[in-house]
Amino acid sequence: MDSITLDKLALLKDLDERHSEATLEQILHSYNYSFFDAHFSSPDSDRLLQIIYQEMAPDAIAGDLVAERLVIPIHQAFQKIILKTCPELNEDYVSRSIRSITGQVLHFIRTREVLKGIRTAEQNQTFIEDTVQHITQFSLRGIGSQDYA
Repeated sequence: MDSITLDKLALLKDLDERHSEATLEQILHSYNYSFFDAHFSSPDSDRLLQIIYQEMAPDAIAGDLVAERLVIPIHQAFQKIILKTCPELNEDYVSRSIRSITGQVLHFIRTREVLKGIRTAEQNQTFIEDTVQHITQFSLRGIGSQDYA
């Protein structure tokens, strides 16, 4: 869990340092794509995701730990970058948007094998790219970004 947090925070720090040249679309795409890397393409990552999902449930034993060490630091860093890039947006709206984006990413990762079953073999070759592009474009529309217009 800590390695996921550190990787995401490093990515977000890099995006923050070059935020003036990065569009919201580029920021969202980089963030979304980062979830589909090696961390989430192995049996170990599936087990880790199962534990994270379990600990996000209402009856979780270590839910506070998951929130404190994974969810909150990533959420805050991502929110900071979006607000810098789109200062016209309010903090609560951005927070809700981040929760939506994260929910989409986790859904696609968690259900990727089932989703591959409804796609052709040719489409499955571009599953990650198609999924990241979809989440990015869907999120841009949801946020109401001027970058999308």
